[in-house]
Amino acid sequence: MHILITGASSGIGEAIARHFGSDSANKLTLVARRLEKMQRLADEVAAPAQALKADLLEPEAADLAVKQAVESFGPIDLLINNAGANDLGEPAGFEVARAEQLFALNVFSPMRLVEAVLPAMRARGHGAVVNVASIAAANAPGMMTHYAATKAALARYSEGLATQLEPEGIQVLT
Repeated sequence: MHILITGASSGIGEAIARHFGSDSANKLTLVARRLEKMQRLADEVAAPAQALKADLLEPEAADLAVKQAVESFGPIDLLINNAGANDLGEPAGFEVARAEQLFALNVFSPMRLVEAVLPAMRARGHGAVVNVASIAAANAPGMMTHYAATKAALARYSEGLATQLEPEGIQVLT
């Protein structure tokens, strides 16, 4: 199974990579900004793994990462959209430009990645997407208002996507 994991250089993404990387039958494509950390991780896991440096704030990064992943390991069976950011701050006075960056990374980047893998999943009649949201999507802490809004948007997008794609054999999990 070919698994593409974003935000794979640390935290949840690294843990997910280590889990799936323990099975040498899997193939991992690790995507994040910190290439050196991902390369070390790729070298440590049992599964064949590649590290791709990408800044998912850049709109073209999703298509490029998927293209490189498919060239190396074939079609992506499981997309794990884990990359994300938070920015603590007062809701009033929070810079709109920073909120736009949060939405770009936490919402639009996963959407772009889904759109990049979806045609091949549909053609094969199977595949899976995991979009990592947060409890903040349902219970917005005051200093995390903008982050919570992005994760709520991702969660709602995922729910709609799951309903639409299930009849086609594609699973979506939030």
